Amino acid sequence: MTLQQLMDSKDCFLSAAENHYFEQLTAQRRQHSYLLGRFAAKQAIIQKVPYIDAQDIHIASGVFTQPVIEHPQIRNMQVSISHTQHYAVAVAFPEHHPMGIDIESVRRTNDEAISSHVSLEEINIFKAFSYNDQQALTQLWSIKEALSKSFKTGLMADFSLFAVASAEKKDNLIITHFKYWHQYQAISTIVGDLAFAVVLPKKTNINLSEVIGNLQILTSPQINQ
Repeated sequence: MTLQQLMDSKDCFLSAAENHYFEQLTAQRRQHSYLLGRFAAKQAIIQKVPYIDAQDIHIASGVFTQPVIEHPQIRNMQVSISHTQHYAVAVAFPEHHPMGIDIESVRRTNDEAISSHVSLEEINIFKAFSYNDQQALTQLWSIKEALSKSFKTGLMADFSLFAVASAEKKDNLIITHFKYWHQYQAISTIVGDLAFAVVLPKKTNINLSEVIGNLQILTSPQINQ
């Protein structure tokens, strides 16, 4: 969705407090990313609670800048949000089942900055899936970012803690396991020029073919400017 399209419909999904915050933003790029993120988050939330209007849900910023859902009828639910350029993705989940999500643009990757957080061993793991260097770097960054979000630490933590131990391919998705966090797994893929990753508990029962179907949202014309 374009910035204008989002602005025309923002009263349908922004809370009063979110709308007030949005009005303080002056840069169009920041306006666009904020609206995209909130739109994606509200869509993820109302899929779980369809009887609640999106604009009545407020997504506040926690002490670690993590999104916090505020609504008297919504309890024990959290949301993870990520956006890049003209795309956004979000996942809503129960508090007792932590998750994190991330989306990155492969073309906009800062290879030099990412390289300092990724080992050669990790890069080689992903190059085995026919990824080039930039794709491998971006996918690894996305996976580590998603894991950090599940812990609510973001980039404030030492990325060495999020080291990748191994990965395998299933149904066109990459299932990644971590060196220090054996209870988690990452499900990731690259769709076009976008690297996507979601981290969740390893024991989660998930239909991988369903994940692939849902990823088509990322490339649909409705969210592409």
